[in-house]
Parts: sequence; C-alpha cells; structure tokens
Amino acid sequence: MPAARSATVRELWSLALPAGTTLLAGEAGLGQTVEWVTSLRATFPALGDLQPGYLVLARLSLARQLDEHLTPLFLVEELCQVMAAGLAVNERPDDETIALAERRGLPLLLLPAESDLYRVERDLLRALLDTQAQLARREQEAREHFEARLAREGLNAVLSELAQACSGAVSLNASTGETVATAGSPLTGGAIVQIRYPAHVAGRTLGELVISTNQRRQDAMLSILAQGAADACAVDLWQRLTRRQIEDELGADLVEQLLGDGSAASAACNRLERQGYVLAGDRDHLVVAAPLERQGAGRFEEQLFEDVAWAARRDGAVTLQLAYGAHLLLLISSTAPLEGQVARRWFTE
Repeated sequence: MPAARSATVRELWSLALPAGTTLLAGEAGLGQTVEWVTSLRATFPALGDLQPGYLVLARLSLARQLDEHLTPLFLVEELCQVMAAGLAVNERPDDETIALAERRGLPLLLLPAESDLYRVERDLLRALLDTQAQLARREQEAREHFEARLAREGLNAVLSELAQACSGAVSLNASTGETVATAGSPLTGGAIVQIRYPAHVAGRTLGELVISTNQRRQDAMLSILAQGAADACAVDLWQRLTRRQIEDELGADLVEQLLGDGSAASAACNRLERQGYVLAGDRDHLVVAAPLERQGAGRFEEQLFEDVAWAARRDGAVTLQLAYGAHLLLLISSTAPLEGQVARRWFTE
C-alpha cells in the first residue's frame, strides 16, 4: 500500500522512531523515500510481499526461531535486492551484516532493546500517512520540554542542550542586536552553516536563535528542537524586556523615595508592590549593589544579577533590578528568615 505522503528514512527516524535509535550503517541511503512500513512476521512468508521503498522492522530473535537461515545477513541481502528503504532491528547484528549494509547503502537502524515493535510500526505509519500532524505533535513536545527546562534550570541549560543536539554552537540574540547568551564550542574548519530561528511572542519578534553547525543536511528533528527552544527563549526575552521597561519606569527617583521617610517612602512601597515586589507579610529583604564605574562595566554585572535572581526565584523569592546612579541594584524579597548561607549559595551557583 503506497503512502499518502512520502517521507524519507531520515525524516521518519527523527519523527517516529524511539529516542535512542542509532544508525549502524547506510547513511548514504537516509534520503530514500519510504513507501510503506512492514514488520517481520511470525508466519511464512516472514517478509511478506516486499516492494521497493519499504522500511522493514525485524525482531532478530523471532527470525532465528522461524528459520535458522533467516540471518541478519540474509535479511540485508534480500532487502537490497528488492530495493527496500531500510531495516530497523532491536539487537545489534554481526559486523559482516553491518559492513554489507554500509556497502549497499541500506540504512540499518538499531532500536532500543526494550522497544515495542508493534507500537513502533504504528508510530511510523501514522507519521508516514500524516507527516504534518506528526510534525505539529513533535513541535509541541519540544516547546513544552524547553519551557519546563527554562523554568527549572535557566536559559543556559536550554542553549547547552540545543548545542549538544546540533554538535555546534548556539547564540540567542535580542532584536536590539545584543547577544544575550551563547552555548557550545566555536566551530573550526569545514563549511560552517548558520540557521536562524525567530523568537517571537504574540506575533512580536523579540530576537532570534542562531545555530552554527558543520552539518550540511538539516535534520527534521533538529529543526523542531531549535524552533521549540526559540519559542522558550522568547519567553525569557520577553521577561528581560519587561524588567527593563519596569526599571525605566521606576528610575532613580524610586530609590530616592525608599531612602527617604514618611509619605515618600510609603509611596515608593506602593510602587514596588504594583510592580510585583512583595513587601507585605513576614519577609526579609536583601539588596545587592554593583558599581558600574569601571571601563566596560554593565553587561557582566547584569548577567550576574540575572543568574542570582533566577536562583533566588527558584527558592520562592521575588526579585527586581533597578539602576541607581552609577550602581545596579538587585532587590530580593524572601520569606523570613533569610539565612545567610542561602544567599551565599545563590551567588555561588
């Protein structure tokens, strides 16, 4: 039965095969079109009516039980004769089989040992028949994964995971041209490809995620991961933009009011609470100041304060950054008592 929409072995590997699936041989054939997916049967004929473009799933232990001559090497030879698209197995075959698949350009994929081949077949067929729906599902999963990681571990963890996935370097740039964060090692040698993914919220583009890699082929799953990471990074860019707007609105006069007394201090407290800073209740407050007088100061202190603020918010604190004269201030509101060792841990991390 032909597929309603064609997809390559590479695309199905990215979209539907279990995580942890690896390529043993036949990279040259990953661009072949898959027409259908079938599994090795427990009855004869074991391979059924094979046709060109079929992707075959085989449990090698089952093959051995059916016929001692039904070896991995025999399977590869048979599939090459009918011009099959590829073979996926749940245990590693012998080196001779891997070498033959490599010579003939037949993609030989190794599934995780615990894989349910019936479920894998269903997932492959679903992806083959409705690639767009499968892409949308994967995109949603990637976005949710990176948003959760951003909330738990921060921006650097998101970029580091993406840099590892693309075997390259990743940078997040704000729409102002400022580089917000980077991850991965600088690439050297060979042709370096840069791929850009917009980071937008509610139709507003706040920056872009730039991937630098030596990989000429753009893997479908990498694109999905990159866009999911870009969507998560857009949330971080939005929060940064909002904080800066708040800082601009508050300005130095708020600090002057806080340092004053009477009605001025009371008005400053009201303004802080309107910006989400918690004053009411049993709270302890910590104010950290960094001077900005030295040459080139500013970006390092801002990044440091953002990291400290993230660590504090993870522990349930509320933070706010302010610019005051030649200083950058970080206000932290935490449930009392705020132990000194907790504050030191924020900076240590």
